[in-house]
Amino acid sequence: MSQFITGSSETNSETNSETTSETNSETKTINELELELFFMKQILQFPGSMVGNMYIKQKQGNKVWIDKLKVTAEELLTLDMDADVKQWLQDKNMKYKDNDW
Repeated sequence: MSQFITGSSETNSETNSETTSETNSETKTINELELELFFMKQILQFPGSMVGNMYIKQKQGNKVWIDKLKVTAEELLTLDMDADVKQWLQDKNMKYKDNDW
């Protein structure tokens, strides 16, 4: 982006405020991307889990990784409820009896 020098001080101050606004916006975007990258790298903390079984869910508004095969019903209850979590809870609470077959 090139800037032109003009004799008007108003144009320079407007340009400076626009540049500052753009810089703040870019800094905010960079910080958000760094946080997202940090979160994505946390999947490596689950070495025994397959990536296909890992889901991103919310726990009190914060993103967390969940292995849908290894998660317990108690852990599911601590998550923010959505359709997947409700279904997983139903699957975990399902009881089979020999007489059912």
